[in-house]
Amino acid sequence: MKAFAFGVGLGVLATAIAGQGILAFTVGPLFLGTAFFSALLSVPLLLGTVIHPEIAVQEEGLYLKPLLWRRHDRVLWEHIAAIVPHPLLYDDPAMGKTLHGRNYRVRRGVVIVLAHGTPVLPLYRLVGSVAGLGLIPAFAISTTTLRDYDVLLEMIQQRTGLAVKSDPPVSQASP
Repeated sequence: MKAFAFGVGLGVLATAIAGQGILAFTVGPLFLGTAFFSALLSVPLLLGTVIHPEIAVQEEGLYLKPLLWRRHDRVLWEHIAAIVPHPLLYDDPAMGKTLHGRNYRVRRGVVIVLAHGTPVLPLYRLVGSVAGLGLIPAFAISTTTLRDYDVLLEMIQQRTGLAVKSDPPVSQASP
């Protein structure tokens, strides 16, 4: 259902952008501004399709399956460059207990930063930019999207020898 909603949202935005582009040349140039604004609104939807992919663990690394895209990306253990705190997660225990009652779980998460040249979907660079890393590819894991978050994080740390950095690295330019 979630994938369907994202797909419909992106389809509606793509249709709106195309229609506004046509109207800009036939009715008036003001529609170029609305087309640009619609394109900006598509960024959070595109981010939502790749920020928390399905993850399968294999001996050589991880396989990532984004929400909408059919592509499965293989990330070898040596492609993982850093582990930084998740910048979009905020835990509010009072509100969480109010909303979820006994089912409330503490929200924790990290962003897994990949090395330049890792062969993944280009949209993963959007996740890196939201995490303050520039155009470096990345993906996130969290307790809200994974049942075995602690197990997966521990496995990644053991296989890569990396620990969670306390502060995200300063934005870097892509080569």
